[in-house]
Amino acid sequence: MRAPKLLLDRYPIIRSTNVAEIEHTILGTYGAQWFDVGGRSSLLQVHANYWRSPGVALSFGRNDGAEIKVSYSGVCYFRQHFAISGSANLRIGRRQHELSPLSSCLVPAGEPLGLKFAPGFENLVIR
Repeated sequence: MRAPKLLLDRYPIIRSTNVAEIEHTILGTYGAQWFDVGGRSSLLQVHANYWRSPGVALSFGRNDGAEIKVSYSGVCYFRQHFAISGSANLRIGRRQHELSPLSSCLVPAGEPLGLKFAPGFENLVIR
């Protein structure tokens, strides 16, 4: 039986359980400043797809097995986060936001961003 297709599957960036490989992709491709795995890193699985044009980028990500923490400095573009399943906590400057399928979030340009993704979280980001 074939696995179900996920958003942006034609543009894979990483499918891995290797924490160093995941960290390299998150820091290098997505421009994060910091990455950490909460809990048992041996259980972590990440599936991410990424498409970019000169004016916009789309990213789909799913993590299973362990919590992921990522932080970004303020950047010169905005991000719109949509949760497909699961939940994440976003810290935008001094504000907190719980991201879920019922609540999307717009991150303004120039604001530092901290993310904590629970296992089983899937999201789509437009920037």
